[in-house]
Amino acid sequence: MSIIRNTIKNITIAVLLQLSWINAAAEILEAFYYDDYSFVGQYGFPDSEVMGFHESGGFGSRYPDARGQLTGHAVALLDSVAGSSTSSSARRYVYAATYYDSRDRAIQSVSTNHLGGIDRTLTAYDF
Repeated sequence: MSIIRNTIKNITIAVLLQLSWINAAAEILEAFYYDDYSFVGQYGFPDSEVMGFHESGGFGSRYPDARGQLTGHAVALLDSVAGSSTSSSARRYVYAATYYDSRDRAIQSVSTNHLGGIDRTLTAYDF
């Protein structure tokens, strides 16, 4: 097995390949997003209504510049392919986005889960 990592336009893609299957199509199992939130609503990510920042009093405000920060993550559920172990068309993913304040502190994290629900975590800082 081999892991190939590539960064294109603030997106780091890690592909796990079984080298003995040379003729098999490669499949993206994990992707990392940095610096901005342009991935929300694209590449299979839910739209901003689900994955966007939700303002909530006492938990800080989202800072629009997240340069250098991990802003999103997608990972495949390996047991999610319906009907065939070789088809990637039915592959399900878990998606996550992290939002930061002006001091680069994570103030909100939102993710989908394997049951189809949404998990949202808000963090308040008093220092």
